[in-house]
Amino acid sequence: MFSYLKFLLKSTNQHGVHSPYVYNYLTKGLYKNRKHFSNKETKSLKLIISTVSYFECKTVFTTNSEIQKNIQNSFESISINEHHELFDLIIIENLTDYKLYLDKMKNDSLLIILNTQNQSKEIILNQTDCTLVLDFYYMIVVSKRKEQKRENFFLRY
Repeated sequence: MFSYLKFLLKSTNQHGVHSPYVYNYLTKGLYKNRKHFSNKETKSLKLIISTVSYFECKTVFTTNSEIQKNIQNSFESISINEHHELFDLIIIENLTDYKLYLDKMKNDSLLIILNTQNQSKEIILNQTDCTLVLDFYYMIVVSKRKEQKRENFFLRY
């Protein structure tokens, strides 16, 4: 509970974001789509489905079978967990494993790490291989975009 209060104090919404890439992702990809979901769906699932839609992901890899099923049900034309050298979106559950997946990312790919609220985030917040880290408290979104200046954002969703 204390860690979440600490997060709330340092986090922001779209008004505190000065990166056009992150601002557009929040406003056009995440916040705009919130009304399309039922209250039964988790924040993580809403964020993932909105991300797949906004970035028009074609190839997805996930270690979570529940999320795999939800993505397949929501998007018929997505290649999920099939053999590809690079993926548009990678979804994992363990923060300590993230380095294993960095070489499977293209410049504009995203890596989503689930259930991060009880994991030590310092290992990724200080990582130089990642140019963009979006910390949503319960999950982290990572990018290696070369066009992006190295930044960490703490965002409410």
